[in-house]
Amino acid sequence: MDRREALKFLGTALSLPVLANLSGEEIFSFGREMHARLPEAGEGLYVFKTLNPHQNQTVTVITDLILPATDTPGAVAARVNEFIDLMLAEWFKAEERDSFQQGLAELDRQSRSSYGKHFINCSHDQQVELLKSQEEEAIATAKAKEGEQEMSWGRVSPPRDHFFHAIKWLTLLGYYTSEIGMLEELGWEMIPGSYSGCSHT
Repeated sequence: MDRREALKFLGTALSLPVLANLSGEEIFSFGREMHARLPEAGEGLYVFKTLNPHQNQTVTVITDLILPATDTPGAVAARVNEFIDLMLAEWFKAEERDSFQQGLAELDRQSRSSYGKHFINCSHDQQVELLKSQEEEAIATAKAKEGEQEMSWGRVSPPRDHFFHAIKWLTLLGYYTSEIGMLEELGWEMIPGSYSGCSHT
């Protein structure tokens, strides 16, 4: 995903109604502000506000599968799990947080049904299959609502209320607005004094 594609995605595939009227650039600035509120990196320095330890492990594995480390660092190095927890705590309504956490519980239920263990204890291939199933479910639901359009991650977004769409969008937002995602993946040049934060709070 290049800079233009990232901004286009962030500006159109929205999970939060409060951000629905913002442009890609404004959402990017919003994401940068959220990252600035995280403490310096280090184990135990961030105090989780919404996710319990098991949920955090699950979110960390999912984000790593969506954006793994390749020749550039991935979602784990960008601390996307902490970003998601902060978003859940400060920007999601109570019912949206509940829905997200129910989505995590449902993923574990499907994992136990298919493989007899929690998602985080499955093999890599099993985890990929479970997420593919989630993606297919999200796309099928979107097709039922929006008609038979060609749908993929970069084209027509799955419905906003589906867990898979929510965690995918949060993962991409958290990654591409992190310093790692900006500098090492998108190749943005940080010019001192040029950043302006989002004023839509």
